[in-house]
Amino acid sequence: MKIQKILKSDFSCQISFKIDNQGNMINIKVNSQIPDKQVEENMILALKQIDIKWSPEKFRGIPIISRYTMPVNISKD
Repeated sequence: MKIQKILKSDFSCQISFKIDNQGNMINIKVNSQIPDKQVEENMILALKQIDIKWSPEKFRGIPIISRYTMPVNISKD
């Protein structure tokens, strides 16, 4: 389903996730005020389909779990 049909206006949110010590994206969460949870579920599903390993953060040369947050702005147009 196209996002234009779901959204009635532009919206912004924040996506947070962790990168584990093997470079996998885990614990994906969307923080938004959008009333339709289908958009949030589709955003999480899209991120889970990324098939690329991340470079994990290191502390004293040892890979560690790290947390990231990124803003997302979606326009209806």
